[in-house]
Amino acid sequence: MLGFLDAMKDLKQIPDLDIRSALTIFKTRIKALSIEWQSQMITYALLYPPRVRALLGAILEDIQSNVDLNPLKESLNPFTKFALGFNNALLKTASNWNIQ
Repeated sequence: MLGFLDAMKDLKQIPDLDIRSALTIFKTRIKALSIEWQSQMITYALLYPPRVRALLGAILEDIQSNVDLNPLKESLNPFTKFALGFNNALLKTASNWNIQ
């Protein structure tokens, strides 16, 4: 779980990383987690930088997880934009989390 959060944190620094593949892996693996593990992941993500919290929130919203996303949403400044280098076609909920 922490490995996923670390990978999200370093998404732009990982050499030769295909963003589309990375997002597919994130979504598939996170969707496979139980609701309890997804909730635990949110708890850990609150200790990570805002871009990680925004990306996790967008992924959880995209996979239509039943976890409470309010802690993630409330931890973010609503005026901050996150330039992660992908378009909304890769993650349809990205704009809800100010990801560009």
